[in-house]
Amino acid sequence: MVGSRPHELNNKRPRKRTRKGDIAVGRFLPNVKNTKLFVCGSGDFGQLGMGPDNLSLTKFQEVKLKEDLTITMVAAGGVHSLLLTDVGTVYSTGCNDDGPLGRQCLDENGVATDDDADFTFRPVEFNAEDMQVHGKIVMVTAGDCHSAALTEKGSVFVWGTFRGKDGEIGLMVDGASGEIMRKAIRPQLLMDHRTSMMVKISSGSDHLAMLDHEGSIWTIGSVTVGQLGRQRVTADKERGGPRILTRLLTPAVVNELGKRPKTAKFFPLHFKDVFSTAYSVFGLSVDDEVLCWGLNNYFQLGVQPTQSDRLFEPFPIYSEKLNADVQYKAFTGDQHILALSATGFVYGIGRGLDGRLGLGRSMEAEKDAAKVGPFSTSPVCGVTAAGSCSFAWTEDGNAFAWGFNLGGLLGLAVEEEAVSVCFNGTTGHRFIQHSVDWFHFSQWLLGNGSMKACFEQLFIERFYGCPLSAADFLLISK
Repeated sequence: MVGSRPHELNNKRPRKRTRKGDIAVGRFLPNVKNTKLFVCGSGDFGQLGMGPDNLSLTKFQEVKLKEDLTITMVAAGGVHSLLLTDVGTVYSTGCNDDGPLGRQCLDENGVATDDDADFTFRPVEFNAEDMQVHGKIVMVTAGDCHSAALTEKGSVFVWGTFRGKDGEIGLMVDGASGEIMRKAIRPQLLMDHRTSMMVKISSGSDHLAMLDHEGSIWTIGSVTVGQLGRQRVTADKERGGPRILTRLLTPAVVNELGKRPKTAKFFPLHFKDVFSTAYSVFGLSVDDEVLCWGLNNYFQLGVQPTQSDRLFEPFPIYSEKLNADVQYKAFTGDQHILALSATGFVYGIGRGLDGRLGLGRSMEAEKDAAKVGPFSTSPVCGVTAAGSCSFAWTEDGNAFAWGFNLGGLLGLAVEEEAVSVCFNGTTGHRFIQHSVDWFHFSQWLLGNGSMKACFEQLFIERFYGCPLSAADFLLISK
């Protein structure tokens, strides 16, 4: 039965339920130093952080920050970006229409302005008293119009707003007044560690998933394509009034398993990791089973639809194709999904237009998890994907990109025809982290080792036929 757990699965390996409280935030934090930040792509709204004179880059360039910072994490949002330093300071740049920068925009002299964009990385304005109570920031994430930060003690702050099918739906429910907070230009406390301790946060386009220390996944945001995993509200009813919006904008635990159409079962779901893609969520259980929910229009969840006329799964469902004798440790993408196995292999499933799966240009959709590559003799240690592009990097310092090079997103000059180019970058560095959002940019964080990448461009028609922009961030270590 689609979505159910096969009976024989229980006989494959013993259940190994974790005890409450044995998931620590340190498990998900990077251990890097002496880092450098490289960016490329389109930065019309300042999301590259390169100033008003560098709005488009087709080759990776280092971001020259005014201060000597050790960057530990980067996050690419819709048209804004974040970086986090080792001392817990969050910097932001880009479009600030809905407040995702967490501060007011400043001019070149540092004077506050009414502009809706900032072209320089500047500190997000957290309340000093809040930081004393909740600890320093250790993780950041970003969506289309929202940003979020996790503290070392397990509290979560958010700012900006979530958007639904018809526009802005709000950010959260104000704890004091009970009213819906439409948007916030300063960080707001969403989860208090003294009540519920979070250990990881992960943003989709318009939702936020959080893993607590007991193994439960909490969600908040839009439910347009079932990405919350806990609401029967459809997109048409998403703006149906304060009562519905209050449910969407109040964090709650995902605890209902969709087994088959029109039936469901409640029982404790215990996870050890969570990954938000643009329009879905993948939860990795303590038994290494993959449960997922959200958009499934190209079978990217690895299941047949539980209802023939529905293109998404609103509740956690057992992924048949992503539980076939492979143990995974990471998921990324939107209409196509890249899954990284525990042994360092990459698998692709879902939409294949523009060569985004790495399985050739003629592939329209892959319903099984197909192996991508080979990349090199070294195992792959990280993957990211958004829109029509995909990225992977290996333990020996090589990085690879494939898909549609819109706006130079792959770090290559924009050509009219498809070409295969080997990019040789700065030596003496290794890849640490990559973050990409289809709407503007890609960012890389690198560290000790070698920095070289082979990128293949696969140019086909513009994604959705819309003149979207794109950008790329790369973080490296000396």
